[in-house]
Amino acid sequence: MTTLIPRLDEVLAPIIADWTIRDLLEWLGADDSRMHDSALTRPLLVIDAALTGSTWEREPSTVAVIRSIASAVQTSPRSRNMRLDDLLPRAGWIRNAAPDDDSAAFSIHAAERRRERVPQFAGVGAG
Repeated sequence: MTTLIPRLDEVLAPIIADWTIRDLLEWLGADDSRMHDSALTRPLLVIDAALTGSTWEREPSTVAVIRSIASAVQTSPRSRNMRLDDLLPRAGWIRNAAPDDDSAAFSIHAAERRRERVPQFAGVGAG
């Protein structure tokens, strides 16, 4: 059975994967309508979870997620120059997410719970 893993471009659309966090924030700020575009909420939640290492209990507004990303960047200025396609695989999201997950924001933790642990066998190879 083959499990298809979503491509980064599919997860982030319409956000471009090779943008830096700075590029993303500039793009969001260039058009006020993006601040309230619900189509951006899911991809922004993925980015926010990768940056902050935490998730939201309830689905927030797009504005709240953008503020969270901006706050994380202010706390860690070096992250401004990090490319999204570098940030997300490091966070384990893309590599481990199942395509049928309903909420992108909770995929990191769901994937972590699903990850199979390999037991440490004592005496492996002992004859």
